[in-house]
Amino acid sequence: MHAVPRLHEARGRRNRSNVRVRLGARNLEQCGVSNAVNRPEWLVRVVAVQENVPDSCFIVGIAEDEYGEGRYLTLQSGLEEPGEQERRLGLDSYCVVNETGGVHYGGIESVALSADQISFRFTSEAVGALSLPDQEMTLDIAPGSDVQNLRDGLRRVLTYGNPDKFPAELHI
Repeated sequence: MHAVPRLHEARGRRNRSNVRVRLGARNLEQCGVSNAVNRPEWLVRVVAVQENVPDSCFIVGIAEDEYGEGRYLTLQSGLEEPGEQERRLGLDSYCVVNETGGVHYGGIESVALSADQISFRFTSEAVGALSLPDQEMTLDIAPGSDVQNLRDGLRRVLTYGNPDKFPAELHI
């Protein structure tokens, strides 16, 4: 999973993951750290689920702002099972990235998704890597969002690679 999606030209500040997923009119990598990062709850207004064949990755992205100005969370996995090198380096699972520039492989203990809300519980290691204020994050989902596409994408990305890193609870 060393590939970087190149869906659009890079603009603005680059985060450590270099992931560029088009969720709205601007790239996710343009999201800066805002003082709102200290509050985990936000409204998911944008859902993007896509397969990037040239870079061999599958991406699920949720964002609060279609213009790339707010908070976001992306989960990505490879299109093929992890190889020996990925297993040796601990990169044999899905990857979580957020607007702080944080990156963590695995790290989600549970996910619950309903028509209007999504809840995550992260490991303490993921909380540190992603600069989250708490292990639990509950997000409201805006009416009209493609929840079925989000559900399918989460199921695919969160069950990628090493089964020991799958969330213990998936209520999707």
